[in-house]
Formats: sequence, structure tokens, C-alpha cells
Amino acid sequence: MSGPSISPPPRDATPARGGRAAPGWIAVAGLALVIGMGLLVQRGAQRALDGSWDFTMIYAGARQVVLGGDPYDFESTFDAYAAAGGEVAQEIGDPGRLRDPAWFHSLYPPTAYTLLAPVGTVGWENAKAVWLVVNLLAVAGVSVWLVRQRPRDPSPPGAGAFAALAVGIWWGSAALHTALAFGQMSVLVLALMLPAIGWRTPPGAARLCHWHAALAGLLLAVAGWLKPQLVGPITVVLLATPRRAVVGWAAGWGVLILVGSVAWIASIESAWLAHWRENLRAFTASGLAEPSGLNPYTYQLIHLEPWLHRWWPDGIGPGAALRVAGVLVPAAVWLGATAVLAVHGRAGNRASVTEGPDARCFAAVALAAVLTMLMAYHRTYDAVLLVLPSVWAWRALSASRRDAAAWAVLVGVALFTVPGPVALEVWSRGEGFGAWLRETWLWRVVLLPHHSVALVVMAACLAVRVARGVPVTTDSGAVPVGEAAGSGETR
Repeated sequence: MSGPSISPPPRDATPARGGRAAPGWIAVAGLALVIGMGLLVQRGAQRALDGSWDFTMIYAGARQVVLGGDPYDFESTFDAYAAAGGEVAQEIGDPGRLRDPAWFHSLYPPTAYTLLAPVGTVGWENAKAVWLVVNLLAVAGVSVWLVRQRPRDPSPPGAGAFAALAVGIWWGSAALHTALAFGQMSVLVLALMLPAIGWRTPPGAARLCHWHAALAGLLLAVAGWLKPQLVGPITVVLLATPRRAVVGWAAGWGVLILVGSVAWIASIESAWLAHWRENLRAFTASGLAEPSGLNPYTYQLIHLEPWLHRWWPDGIGPGAALRVAGVLVPAAVWLGATAVLAVHGRAGNRASVTEGPDARCFAAVALAAVLTMLMAYHRTYDAVLLVLPSVWAWRALSASRRDAAAWAVLVGVALFTVPGPVALEVWSRGEGFGAWLRETWLWRVVLLPHHSVALVVMAACLAVRVARGVPVTTDSGAVPVGEAAGSGETR
């Protein structure tokens, strides 16, 4: 006599996948695409061609490598930038870059400059255009990934309309526009990571699985050596998921890239490491990364330490203790989530490298994406990583509209779709209500640093979900764990 079993709900209880969307939802999705595209062009692409301010330093380092110079020597690197057509500013506020180590840093690892050496072969104006094209291709790649990751059960709007709505919101996100406008690498890094997170072998091509893992590992290694602080925590979490084979390939590729890059730059200048350390000291002394109220731009910082500083009226607080807490608290949550996956991996993570992670795995990867922004120096442009928790929330809500954690995560992500802190800062400079509010605890701790608050809330919700595991019920009733709509199965 067989024991009791849980059966899936009747077919008519679950709306058909890919059903036709209502005209209202089609109109909303179309409007989102049009608005998102307009913002992407005007707020992202146009400002990238006019500015790309952070890319000036990245480009200059790559240019130096191409010309046979040390990318960490300030004077020669700035000269290379200026000689390539880069605009030089005479004072703060002028277009271009100041000839000042406090405003022109070479801080990235040597791998970033060697990997981007092809961009350094052209003049500055052409390099800006090439880099914009690369970033727009990355935006398109993330858009395709979003569509492929749509929930299995996307009712009521319909699969197509819901996917179009998600892509429109992605295109219209302020974090994306900031990354493009500043010429940052975060969008490209995100796009390069996605195959390692959501890879799927084409039907009938399982024999190519190892080659797919090798390619995904190469892309992950390139992403990691372009901007390690965005990739490292996510990679560690992937070690405790069915993606560990991809991470193994990434480690191998990463060693080759590192050895080749260091050998290249060391052959140019033996003192490159000392120059790099000098640049790090100069950046620290500049105050641009200062997390306390002494930095007038601290509201643009989204990691944990600046938010902890704001709990003290003078905006300073016990600096050393806050610095340690700002790293150790998110790091402890990150390592705890990885340990949970490692302990429960055999029982819960049944998917193979061709199928993608289950819900607990996907939640842990989304959690790592949030925690990496809390552990180290980050600004709004790195919040493009929030695509990962937004997809997790999208799937969780397709399983149950009453999932409070998913709604909290979605609201947190939504706060990054508008340039909130900048708008609030500009508004508060006036007289009247704004001027009165900026002196209050509410303004200092909650309103102005609301991006940091949102990250903390998202991290808490995702950490609880990783600890609890996979939800097994939907609004339609009980379903097997493997069939949960929010299971994170790659489509």
C-alpha cells in the first residue's frame, strides 16, 4: 500500500503558460518599453558620449599598457589621456578631468587594464563610442536573460507582456543610466556573469555541456578580473550550488589571466605595485570615499558603513568600529548563506548545470548580489546587480501574490529605478520645508540614505528565505517542491 503523495493542482487551476495578455497590460508593457528606451538614450547613451567621466581613468590605464607605460604612474597616465584627445579641466566644475591625483585615480587591478587594452588602441572620442557600444550590447544581453528567466506561470498579464514590462523597467532604471553615463564597468560585468548563473544547454546538445561550462567560466573569470568586488561574493555562493563546475573553470581561466596581466605590466615597470599602493593611499586621502558626514557626497555611497555613520548626530561616529561592522556583518550573512547551501545541497539542489539552480540557490545568489554592495565601497551604478533579486521576487510572486518578502525586495529594487538621493539632495538645498527636514534624524538616517536602507531590508528578507528554503505552496494550493513556480529553474 503506497503512502500519501502531493499531486499538482488540476490543469485548469493554473493559467496556461504564455496565455494572451489583456489589452490593458499590453498597453502598459508597450508604454514601459517606449519610456525605458527614451530614458536609456537620453539619460544613459547621450550622457555617456558627453561624459563617461569614470571611464577616463580606465581608458587611460588601458592606453598606457598599449603604449608600453605603467598604468599606475599618475603623470604619464594623465599625459597619455591628454595626448589621446582627453579634455583637461582647469578647475573643479569645468568639463574634462583635473590634473590632480585626487580626481584621477588608477585603482583597478592590472587585469582590468590588460583585458581592456583593445579600447586603448584608439583615441579618446572613439574609445567613448566603442565603450558605449559594448555597454549597450551588455544591456541587450541582460534584457534577453530577463526574458528567458520569466516565471513559468506569469498570469495574469501574460508571458509576453510581463517580460516586456520587465525589460522596459530595466531600460528605465536610474542605476543603469548612471552606469552608462559614467562609463562604469558594472553593466558589462553583470552581463558576463549571467551565463554562469543561468546557463542552459540547448535541447539535444547535452554532450556540449562541458564546453558550455568552460565558456561560462571564461566569461565569469573576465568579469571577476574587471571588477572583483562585484563578482567575488557571488562566485563563492555558486560554489555551493550546481554551478560549481563553472566556478572551477573560472578559477582556471582566472589564474591564466592574472599571470599574463601581471607579467605584461611587470615587464613594463617593476615598481608598478608600489605605484598602485600610492594611488590607493591618494584616493583614501582625497575624501571621496569617506563614509562620514565630512564627505559632501556620502549620500551617493550605498554600502553599509556610510549608513551606520548616519546614526550619530555629527555624522562621524566611532570610525574604526563602524568600518569593521560594515564589513563583518554582511560578510557573516554571506558566509552563513553559503554554509546553508553547502549543508543542504545534496538534498535540495537537485538541478544540474544544464537546468539551473533551485529556489534556495537562486535566493542565495540574489542575496550575494545585495551583500556585495553592502560589504565594500560602492555607488549607485553598481546597483545594476539588483536585476538578480528582482527576478527572484518576480518568480516568488508568481507562486504566491501574498509573499511579503518578495514584495519587500521588489519595493527595494524599485527605489533604485529613480535617482532618489540626488533628487532629495537638490530639493533640500532650497528654503522652507526641505531646509527644515534636512536637520532631522529622519532625513539623516532614513530618507537621504534610503538606498542603503533598502539594501539592508532586501538582504534581511533574502537571508530569511535562504534559511527557510523553498516555498511549497501557491495561491492555487499545494504543489511539489520541484514544480514551485518560483523554483528558479532556468528556462
